[in-house]
Amino acid sequence: MELEELRAKIGGKVTTAQDAAHQEAAAALQWNARKSTRVPAVIVSATSVSDVQVAVRFAAANGLRVSARGAGHNLSGIAIQDSIVIDLSRLDACQIDAGRRIAQLGPGVTNGRLAAALDAEGMAFPLGHCASVPMSGYLLGGGLGWNSGTWGFACSRVEAVDVVMPDGALRQATADHWPDIFWAARGGGPEFFGVIVGYKVNLEPLPRGMMSAVRVYPLDRMAELERWMAHVLHAYPRNVDVVIDLRNAPHPEDGRPVPVAAGICVVYAETQTEAARLHKDVAALAPQDAVQAIGPMPVSFGDLYAQTEHAMPSGKRFHIDSFWAGSDAGQFVRHIAASISQAPSLLCHSIVARYPEGRPAMPDAAFSMAAPVWGSLCAIWDDAKADPEHVSWVRDGADMIGDLALGHYVGEADLQRPGRLNHCYAPAALGKLRALQQLYDPKGLFLPVEARPEANGKSSEALRVRTMTPAE
Repeated sequence: MELEELRAKIGGKVTTAQDAAHQEAAAALQWNARKSTRVPAVIVSATSVSDVQVAVRFAAANGLRVSARGAGHNLSGIAIQDSIVIDLSRLDACQIDAGRRIAQLGPGVTNGRLAAALDAEGMAFPLGHCASVPMSGYLLGGGLGWNSGTWGFACSRVEAVDVVMPDGALRQATADHWPDIFWAARGGGPEFFGVIVGYKVNLEPLPRGMMSAVRVYPLDRMAELERWMAHVLHAYPRNVDVVIDLRNAPHPEDGRPVPVAAGICVVYAETQTEAARLHKDVAALAPQDAVQAIGPMPVSFGDLYAQTEHAMPSGKRFHIDSFWAGSDAGQFVRHIAASISQAPSLLCHSIVARYPEGRPAMPDAAFSMAAPVWGSLCAIWDDAKADPEHVSWVRDGADMIGDLALGHYVGEADLQRPGRLNHCYAPAALGKLRALQQLYDPKGLFLPVEARPEANGKSSEALRVRTMTPAE
């Protein structure tokens, strides 16, 4: 199949290096203002499952790697390979059956849009914390979402996936039908060997008594906050969610950076009376003399997104890494706090979260790397000249954490670091993933550069030249 045939068969748009808009289209593929140096040879904006199938067959016929893109939130740039990118953002169908407690979702449906649709139906789902992230990367990476202590990680609620395979065939995989594909789709992330074009997920009734509260302290009280969080998650129901946000806030008088840590508690209760009671108990255990206290106040998922929007502002430059740590989190927390105190800009921040002991068990799936404590280092800035300083800040912090990290969450990991991708899975799960890749994708059509240096033994430049040659 040549380019002219590809253009004729695709209902969406095909952009190549021969098109004047190619550079602009390639840059728009990434949400991060700090763009990948890789430029795809071909960009297919799919408007149907058939478009995806045609694009995959074109790639296979021309020896090209394939990467699927949802909304470009992969901050490491791993979804932007230098061969062919299939943009799934327009595959955004959203159908909710409240009676059966299921939803049928296209990969382009964002967390924010799904939250609004579910709210209207009185239903809920462990949605991701960033409203503009779509289901494509969120569910494929595992899905660390709201109220996961009660509802589990999002990928555990996937009941079926529709997948375009390396030969262009469309298969529906479930626990009983194509179980190996289903296993890999729940958490396989960039190691997955196909393009997921549809999800079926199970839902929960919407909690009618959601309430949140925030308490802000000087950063040097971080250890007290962490002990409070650990105690709350051990002693209280799993619908009480506590995380700690660390950052530098501008001093109200002179604007100098002041390191702070905010304890954020959200209760997902059935009634506001129950939520208020739980918040009162939790507040009594919290460290005293907070610099600032807000709430508790009733919230919806839309409100929670409005509250967290500042943490991931659009139009900025990003670099991020994340870490799973064991239950003895004292030293890990000290390293995170030390990094924040040295952050190069006010927008940089960290999140530390604990997961309750009685949370739903992880399913047997590719999503296999998790631990009681999770933390992140997120650098955010504006000036491209400051790239080295901010990247070094994240990496120096990661090096300081070192072996305290049991692994990394693939959705928010510094995948540009050699070997980092391998540590986003348990060793046995990674071995199974690699075996399934050999079975279903022996030519490495879907393997990113980060997983394998070359696909099919051909350089990406040779592939690009071959692809861009007009049909004779």
